[in-house]
Amino acid sequence: MSVRKVTPLAPGLAVETLEGLLGTYARLSSEKNATIRALEALPGDGQAAQVDEIPFSSRRKMSVLMVERGGVETTYALGALEVLLEKCPQGSGVAAAGGLRCTGTCCSAR
Repeated sequence: MSVRKVTPLAPGLAVETLEGLLGTYARLSSEKNATIRALEALPGDGQAAQVDEIPFSSRRKMSVLMVERGGVETTYALGALEVLLEKCPQGSGVAAAGGLRCTGTCCSAR
């Protein structure tokens, strides 16, 4: 599996920014399924550190990762696009990545 295209669905979110978020997520995730291994090919942020994680569940169709970067904690969800569109807050930056499989991500900083 490989990532063919990354498509931001949130206005103003650059492809390069999203690729960096996905690459960082993949590197910090304890899960190493086919999707995560494909996302590891994207660039990542070496300054980020994992704070907490909710591993992928086929029941939830998503995983969640809390990341700390420069004193700011950000929570990212990665999973089935239809699930994230339903569960993530409006304006949280839902975006899609994939080829034959469509995966989404959203984030919330605090």
